[in-house]
Amino acid sequence: MVVFFTDEGLYIAEDLYGGGQRSEIRIPLRRTVRRAFDLDARRLIIAHNHPSGVPRASASDIAATRRFREVVEALEIRLDDHCIVAGNCVASMHAMGLL
Repeated sequence: MVVFFTDEGLYIAEDLYGGGQRSEIRIPLRRTVRRAFDLDARRLIIAHNHPSGVPRASASDIAATRRFREVVEALEIRLDDHCIVAGNCVASMHAMGLL
């Protein structure tokens, strides 16, 4: 899931994306960037689920998030957070100091 916001943090839209493997996150970078430009979004939050029930960022989650962040921030779009949903728990990579 990607949630798009204005520069002031006001909600614009959200998109749901499926796919990927159980062991990795799939962030559709080109489609997300195109959508952000179409919406004139300046900030994003991304989220995905962990079917394992453990809301902890894996090494591949961290690496994918860092790559994603490098690209979008070079285009003046701020990645505010990457949330991991597992059952009734949500973990924030921002709060964990991983962004």
